[in-house]
Amino acid sequence: MSASTSIDLEEVPGWPDLITDPLESTELFGAFVIDAIERLRLVEEMEHLVEGTVNRMDEGMSAALDFTDESLEALDEIIGEGFSRNLDEETSIVEVIDDLVMDLGAYLGLLIVENLGGEWRFREDIWHASIFFPRIGAECYPFHRVARRLVVGKDDSLALFYDGLLDVLEVQD
Repeated sequence: MSASTSIDLEEVPGWPDLITDPLESTELFGAFVIDAIERLRLVEEMEHLVEGTVNRMDEGMSAALDFTDESLEALDEIIGEGFSRNLDEETSIVEVIDDLVMDLGAYLGLLIVENLGGEWRFREDIWHASIFFPRIGAECYPFHRVARRLVVGKDDSLALFYDGLLDVLEVQD
């Protein structure tokens, strides 16, 4: 699994929050990984990535990343405060976004799976991995949302995205 390092930052704000048409999803982001063993390996890799992210974040934070709704507000604050500090003359914005999106997108995805249900769906390019909700036939894109938060700013809050997702899922029940 590897993240794309040639992301077009101008495309990020236009990525959709939810897609209900599997053909549209495939056209936009490529075919799904269908091999069951490979999917399990990727889920384990996400869990391992999240474990490392949580451990690193918890060392320097007053609020823990504990997979609660409130932890997304803390994550938004971390992004707001820390994103600009990670930029220097030798590091491109794409490199910083790449690393942060992988770490924080995996956390957001696992939080969604654990709290709202759904299942990971992976593609060749991990940036386009999604969480699929069978009961509403839609998928959301945690890595996209983190990228949008980084590129657009606090107006594209992860906490607000999660609240909107929660509303959609409750309405459909």
